[in-house]
Amino acid sequence: MSQYESPFLAVPASEWLCSNGLAFSIFDGFPVSPGHVLITWHFMPLTRRIVETWFDATDEEQAALMALVKESKRLLDIQLAPKPDGYNVGFNSGGAAGQTVPHVHIHVIPRYLGDMPDPRGGVRHVIPDKGNYLAGKPTKSAGNHSLTLATGKPNSPLWKSIGQRVSSAVEVDLLASFIQPSGLDLIQLSIFSTLRAGAKIRILVGDYLYITSAEALRRLVGWMSLADEILENSSLEVRLAEISKLPSKPDSFHPKAWRIVDSSGGLLVVGSSNLSKAALQTGVEWNLINQTTGSEPIDLELAHAFTDLWQQATPLDDALVSSYALHAKKAHLTFIPPESVELPSILYLPRPWQRGALESLDQIRADAYRRALVAVATGLGKTWLAAFDVLAVGKSLSRQPRVLIIAHRAEILVQAEATVRAAMQSEWDETRVSWYLGANQDMSGDLVVASIQKLTRPEGLLALDSQHFDYVVIDEVHHAQAPNYRRVMARLNATFTLGLTATPERTDGVDVASLFDDVLAWQATVGDGIEEGSLVPFHYLGLKDDVDFDQIPWRNGRFDHKALEEKLENSARMERLWTAWQADPAARTLVFCCSRRHALYTRD
Repeated sequence: MSQYESPFLAVPASEWLCSNGLAFSIFDGFPVSPGHVLITWHFMPLTRRIVETWFDATDEEQAALMALVKESKRLLDIQLAPKPDGYNVGFNSGGAAGQTVPHVHIHVIPRYLGDMPDPRGGVRHVIPDKGNYLAGKPTKSAGNHSLTLATGKPNSPLWKSIGQRVSSAVEVDLLASFIQPSGLDLIQLSIFSTLRAGAKIRILVGDYLYITSAEALRRLVGWMSLADEILENSSLEVRLAEISKLPSKPDSFHPKAWRIVDSSGGLLVVGSSNLSKAALQTGVEWNLINQTTGSEPIDLELAHAFTDLWQQATPLDDALVSSYALHAKKAHLTFIPPESVELPSILYLPRPWQRGALESLDQIRADAYRRALVAVATGLGKTWLAAFDVLAVGKSLSRQPRVLIIAHRAEILVQAEATVRAAMQSEWDETRVSWYLGANQDMSGDLVVASIQKLTRPEGLLALDSQHFDYVVIDEVHHAQAPNYRRVMARLNATFTLGLTATPERTDGVDVASLFDDVLAWQATVGDGIEEGSLVPFHYLGLKDDVDFDQIPWRNGRFDHKALEEKLENSARMERLWTAWQADPAARTLVFCCSRRHALYTRD
């Protein structure tokens, strides 16, 4: 029995890529290439026995290790962008073979075309001069670079290659000549996903020819406020490079680049794509994508160049956007750049349940009710129902309605804003979005997006007194029983208020519908969604949870994440879950988790 304290065993289960009864896989701390994985044997808890080399392992242990080779490769094919072109799989056994950690492990190394000049010879390169016998001379590795080309639609759009990396990044620097709302629509889920995990993001855009959309800049101001107010341990900063103020006095401003840093290293993109849906997804654009370690000279050079330009640019705020919008309007009177005109988003057709709900809401308003609640299962399209109903109200008014969206979480506000804005702009070209959250205090827009956290403050309640809205949407309204929500709803001056929720039954027994005059406009369950084909059928198995939730602090309307994770991440609980799952191992399984970290822990 070895007493060696293996560093692999210090890696928490939350960081495992996958596992089985005898082995687990983790990302290599010093990756040869992006996604480099180590598969190692899990010591027995009682004996703490460590298998030192592959040849010391039993047949069962070797089979468990090899099973995870296949599973790790499958997961890497899904998670890595671009998808690896090949793999090296192998192990070192003994010091003479290069084994540095005396704990059996198998390397699974993704390979990419171009990551070295001539890859022939593969694992033979353990002795470099003997590597590529076909070439007739020794070859040298080109380092950890993987240079690929994204040429756009139809085969290799840029966002397909980098979107997953943005979602898991710890740092993102984005430089674009022009930004359009469609580009923000495309990246918003990834941006807020990585912000939620504590990322640092900088976005730099220019004012050249005033092609950048003023609306897109307003949305970015809102995003910054969301990050400041709701998200923790993260930052989102946006600056505008005003060409007339740059010391170099350039004649044009056309840079486009991404610098993405994550656990796999660095990803650098330089090419032709600005921040729009056409540039990132549906157009023909050429971009070189370079995978690096994240600390190579090219990484440092790009980071330095970005920071140098960043320091010359102006921090984005409401005043700067208003000034920009005036200049853009004057410039476009005589010249409309082709990239500045985007067609409105194509609206979805209402689903069967949405058609029924729209008819019900129309009748409720005809009966002079001013509030109503809709309770439908997650995934059925609650927010799109609100968007469709806003259009219906606008049609009855023969004008664009003033709309207010209220929610408590950044992701909800971002998604709701994008959906309702797309609907409104399909009918009214001049829809202006303003944000009331964080440092933003603008309630003058046609569509106002507000956080409950800011509205409930004395100045927020006072601001509501001077505003009238034709339509108010309160998303995740099951939180509305909190005193904050009650105070805000009491001050609303609205013709109609719609509450949206997937969970109308609260654990405290309070009836949410009472806040909406007991008017339940529509209710659709998971079963209804399955019956109409909007959701897929599933088999549900519930396990009784023995966690004492009374011992977990409740802060800001939710459990304290760290305390909750500590309670949920325990071996006995996972053993019960594993045993239940093993009873039906061939079935696809969905487990409900409290956070990303807990999801990773449960997955592994």
